Amino acid sequence: MQSSPDEEDFHYSERIECSKIIDLFKTPSAIIIFVQGFPGCLPWGMIYVFLNDYFSSDQGMSIEAATTALTLFGVGGLFGQLLGGWVGQWLYNRDPRFQTVMMGTTTMASIGPILYLLNAPTYGDPLFYIIAFVGGIIVSVNGPNVRAVLQVRLLFALKIIFTLFSLIECLQA
Repeated sequence: MQSSPDEEDFHYSERIECSKIIDLFKTPSAIIIFVQGFPGCLPWGMIYVFLNDYFSSDQGMSIEAATTALTLFGVGGLFGQLLGGWVGQWLYNRDPRFQTVMMGTTTMASIGPILYLLNAPTYGDPLFYIIAFVGGIIVSVNGPNVRAVLQVRLLFALKIIFTLFSLIECLQA
């Protein structure tokens, strides 16, 4: 497939400079996003690394049952990402403030399923697996909406903020 002459001549010349990063952090919403970003990544690492061991070692579930619960949580997360992106865009088109209300609401609502999974009266029953799936949906709704909330006026700042945000997300791994 041949590229057009315009594509061949394109050269990205923007550079990330300290002064641009400093200007970026003069935006209160950018500060809030970054301040929550790193500690916000820690629970995700703990969920996928330690929760399986917690269920099997501390709560007496078999390794297969614990893995099933985490798999259902992950599949729910996939649906949560898809649903969150669709609903977030729909709400944003009506009023951008609605999207942030949805994000706050689902963040608060996600506490219940996670607390249940950690403190369930019985581990491995059907309700446990259903809550694992539903919890995965709820906690994942915000993912596709974060970048929309990070919108800034200057294109260079948008590229910097997404680069820094991606770097913080990668630190969790």
